Amino acid sequence: MKQRIGNALTGIRAKHSCSGNELIKTFLPYRNGMFQVDFYRAKPATFGIHLLIRTGSSDHNMWLAGYAISKGMRLKYSEGLLKEGAPIAGEDEKGVFAALGLIYPVSAGNC
Repeated sequence: MKQRIGNALTGIRAKHSCSGNELIKTFLPYRNGMFQVDFYRAKPATFGIHLLIRTGSSDHNMWLAGYAISKGMRLKYSEGLLKEGAPIAGEDEKGVFAALGLIYPVSAGNC
């Protein structure tokens, strides 16, 4: 899969800045310049934590990380919500909030 993504990006003249097992950073041509796009590879067990962290604001992510620490846990995008070094949530956002003892925010689109 990693090779197929890399080949597709090369085909559209993207310039890689970093490529690893969990992240590809690349610059894509757009009009008269380039813009950075990050591709994260999530497993089913970490999809929710990726979604939560990568679509949330940095302020919210920092607050969640600090809150997790205050509860004896750690938020780690590549592994999920950890307690005593072992993942306890991360498949979906709702599970992460539940494991932290927080109410899952519901928007009009989730009703």
